Amino acid sequence: MINLFKNSGLSVRLDLNSLKLTCADDVLKIEPDIRTIQEMKGVLLDKKIDAPRELYYMYRGLCKLKDKEKITANRLRYDITIIRGGFLGDEFIKTSGHYHNQHYPEIYEVLWGEALCLMQKPQKDDFSKIEDIVLVKAKAKEKIMVLPDYGHILVNPSADFPLVVANWISSDCRPDYSQYKQSRGAAYFITNNEGEFRFVNNEFFKQLPKVRIVRPRLDMKDLGLLFDIPLYDTIEQSNKLSFLNDPHRYNYDSCFMADKAELKAAIPL
Repeated sequence: MINLFKNSGLSVRLDLNSLKLTCADDVLKIEPDIRTIQEMKGVLLDKKIDAPRELYYMYRGLCKLKDKEKITANRLRYDITIIRGGFLGDEFIKTSGHYHNQHYPEIYEVLWGEALCLMQKPQKDDFSKIEDIVLVKAKAKEKIMVLPDYGHILVNPSADFPLVVANWISSDCRPDYSQYKQSRGAAYFITNNEGEFRFVNNEFFKQLPKVRIVRPRLDMKDLGLLFDIPLYDTIEQSNKLSFLNDPHRYNYDSCFMADKAELKAAIPL
């Protein structure tokens, strides 16, 4: 069992065998939504893959019992997602991908493992033409800002270990999976190439810019989000999460910094 309290701020443990959470008595009990291989086939590079059956687990609406009313009043929701380690053919296991309605952003925090987040911004009149693509590489305790008007997927780049992430999002936000389904995946498929990452073009798209590779800033001071304070604990000062319901009041440029290390993965095919 992995104790996630230090990084999450919630008294929850992860069973590495079942990939399920166990919650303490002061945490609201939630059954996970489970994304299966059958639901994901349409967005995979190799659409003949049929195992493993369960790919990731989404605990939506987790909270301390004492915080439930405050979270509801602030139109927020806190989730934890566990993504299995391993491969789907050559591709790393990932989420299905979605956009948000009404320009809502989202903020993630890596609780355990390492994460890749691939964000893409389509043209307003043609979503087969992508204006910008950003790959965020993040480790435990680092936070990932999903920008307004960008779709995104999360990728677990580990062959052996799960990725555990938490997120805050507006409770008014509704995920839109339809464009990722129509395009049969994200703009790029991220594959394993003898231990290195490799991008494979999704041939649905008519325009694909070069991927910008960034890392999260440890402290997002403009938003009041600090590396050493678990994302969940910001509910104690809920004004720090106001950007989730009022995104255009904020500048998100300070959320990222260029990744100075050369990433051999950045080789579009």
